[in-house]
Formats: sequence, C-alpha cells, structure tokens
Amino acid sequence: MELKEGEKHDDPQVKSNSINDTIHKVKVLTPYSFTIGDTRKFGPYKNNGIARQLKTKVELKFKSFEQAVLGSLDDMPLDGNLAVADFEKMQHSQISHICYSALDKFRIDHKRTPKPWDLADAKLFVNSAIKLAQDNKMEDDDLKHDSQTVKLFYLFAFQCQGTFSPLCAFMGGLVSQEIIKAIT
Repeated sequence: MELKEGEKHDDPQVKSNSINDTIHKVKVLTPYSFTIGDTRKFGPYKNNGIARQLKTKVELKFKSFEQAVLGSLDDMPLDGNLAVADFEKMQHSQISHICYSALDKFRIDHKRTPKPWDLADAKLFVNSAIKLAQDNKMEDDDLKHDSQTVKLFYLFAFQCQGTFSPLCAFMGGLVSQEIIKAIT
C-alpha cells in the first residue's frame, strides 16, 4: 500500500512512501484475517503482503505483599473463595503467611532458622509471630497463649527446619530426569 499523493507518514523516521516499516495495532477478525486500523491515507491494497508480529512491552503493576496476602478477603480482585485453600481452616492461609514472615524476621535477627524442637527458639519465634499478627490486625482472641493460632505458631517453629523426604526424593528424580533429557 503506497501513500496517496500529498499524504505523509505520522512517524517522521519512516523514509519509504508505503506502509512498509510502519507499526500498527492489529485487531484479529478471524484466524486468517485482521485489520490494522486507519489506512485512509494509503492507496488500495495490491497483493502478496506479509505482516510480521511485533510484541511490545506491557507495563504490569502488582499489589505489594501486604496488600495482596495480608489484606482482607474483600480486597481480593477475584472471587474471595480462591483466597482460601481449605474451608475447614479459613484463617490458615493468613497464619501461614505470618509464620513465613516471622521466619524471615528470625533469620535476619539470629542469622539462622529456629532449631528443631527447641523451646527457647520457638518462644522467640512465637513472640515475633504474635507481634506480626497484631500488626496485621488479627483478632486478639486468636493470639492468647493457649489459642489454636499460637499452637500453630509453635508447631511451625518446631518443624520449620525439617525436610520432607518423599518430596525431596520426587524432586531429585524429576530434576535428574530433566538433566538427562537436556544432555541427550
């Protein structure tokens, strides 16, 4: 498609008088046809044109960790039911995120993870987890010394350094299979 007489390209860097070397937003009509927008300043299409896909950058914006995970279920952009993995334990997802945040804080403060089944380390971990839970506006009834939430904090602290052997075996097998496929 050539430019009609007296017409100019919108982009001054394009040196040809045709539609070649120009970029257009494409609207797909069928699997075999598309439109490229306003082409009134070009002459009629003749034949044998080739279009090439050019992927452009798209800027994505995400919520912060606190907004996405520790916010209320009402703030979720999708169905609130998707935020809960187990409907018998509605708050466990929030508790697990608090546990992992407390674990990160413990690692920063002590340069290690809590020792397995060590009560002193567990108490330090639980105190940090309770403070994080209060900062995230968790109910005070859930943070009493004998509550189910605090018991979960203790269990997390006791076992966070453990290894789940069947999962390790599976992942080792999967990785080695992929390595063998890559080198053959």
